[in-house]
Amino acid sequence: MPTALRHFSGMLRFPGRAPRGILIALALLAAGLASLPLLSAPGFDHARTGYPLEGLHAGLGCDSCHLDPVFSRVGKRCADCHADIHRRQLGSDCAECHTVRDWRRVARDAGGHLNRFPLIGAHARTECESCHTGGAVGLFRGLDTACVSCHLEEYRAAAVNHESAGFPTQCESCHGMQNWSAASGHSGLTAFPLTGAHAPLDCGQCHAGAGYGGLTGDCVSCHTSDFDGAANPNHVTAGFPGDCTVCHGTSAWVPARYDHPAFPIRSGAHAGKWSACGDCHTNSANYSLFTCLTCHEHERTSMDEEHGGVSGYVYNSSNCYACHPDGRE
Repeated sequence: MPTALRHFSGMLRFPGRAPRGILIALALLAAGLASLPLLSAPGFDHARTGYPLEGLHAGLGCDSCHLDPVFSRVGKRCADCHADIHRRQLGSDCAECHTVRDWRRVARDAGGHLNRFPLIGAHARTECESCHTGGAVGLFRGLDTACVSCHLEEYRAAAVNHESAGFPTQCESCHGMQNWSAASGHSGLTAFPLTGAHAPLDCGQCHAGAGYGGLTGDCVSCHTSDFDGAANPNHVTAGFPGDCTVCHGTSAWVPARYDHPAFPIRSGAHAGKWSACGDCHTNSANYSLFTCLTCHEHERTSMDEEHGGVSGYVYNSSNCYACHPDGRE
């Protein structure tokens, strides 16, 4: 029997010493019990207290929260047990951002972000301390939301020299939230929209050198070699205009199209009757020359008889066009 209990039972046999002795015995007994470790009670349902033990809380020993035998003295607010390492910047309700499963995982929907800067795209995948430097005790209030406040290094280190080009520091003018490489905004910043084959090009393929201003929108400013090197048909000898859009679109060089200003080869009787410019323009050295007789295999004798009364009739393509500019008989 423990010493305190033997002393207490002895005092019961001597009633005269009971009043003061009982108090001493009880004090000794309480001190002894207080020194014993708090053991878990497997049959006790902690949820009955109004505070179920879940996640990391479920694995704690009782004395991690209950520091004395009076179990009802423990509060239920996060701040009753957890020090505010955020220095009162984010309020006292830890559950707004954290769960009981893991402190390091932030439960709050990143889109909300508790402020005017919603986290979307690549920002949603970024750890808090990437922007809020200093880890958990970093600055969580009053951060500048301007892109350059975090991305000045990327702005200055870009392969396209943003500073010398005079690009704005509002990254959102060209970049989205998903990644840096998918830059856009060319149409908003310039008079030359990037469409078709132009859209996937790197900036440096058109903007050679440090300067990004002053480029013209003329096709030949970039495509002179393509124009000079075209062999079928030879664009130089044919005297084609330097405006590629007259025949070509931005998706690809081929197929090419040319809407004749006078002769409707894409409508009327001639629509779909030819496949290439060379069907009519058989001399690739001079596209001002053409022939109608490749397709219209008329016998000269019958044509001469049919046009016998026509003034100025001559059996050649130029005269055919002179009388039939719209392709009709």
